[in-house]
Amino acid sequence: MNCVKRGLTLVEILVALSILLIAIIFAANLGVGAAQLNRRAKRQADARIIAFKFAEMFRSLNYSDTTIQDDGDVNDLDDTDHPDHKRVVQIEDYKYTVMWNVADNMLYDSAVVGIKTIKIFVLWAHKYKYTLTVIKGNVP
Repeated sequence: MNCVKRGLTLVEILVALSILLIAIIFAANLGVGAAQLNRRAKRQADARIIAFKFAEMFRSLNYSDTTIQDDGDVNDLDDTDHPDHKRVVQIEDYKYTVMWNVADNMLYDSAVVGIKTIKIFVLWAHKYKYTLTVIKGNVP
């Protein structure tokens, strides 16, 4: 007697469903990871825009403006614990901390009269940082 078997067994269906479930979980994790990377990229782009806006503002200010005055520390350009100046900027629902340090008469570790070096830091999520350095001359 020849028996023709049609359809799938219960074991085959369970194996197929298990493989499908693993694929769905993997795809869902990819989606979550992509969303997190997208948010991080947006935060980085926002931080960069903030830094460049502050740089533009500093370039437009008078050389003696208090916004770009050194607090008296020597060589403190990299100091984010006690910056010369600090502000909080909010874009949409997210807050960024903007700090900047000013060094008078210093240009890349060399003494130059009439030059301000301004280092801008934009921090977010307590662990990410964007940095930009601006040179401001005392042009009459």
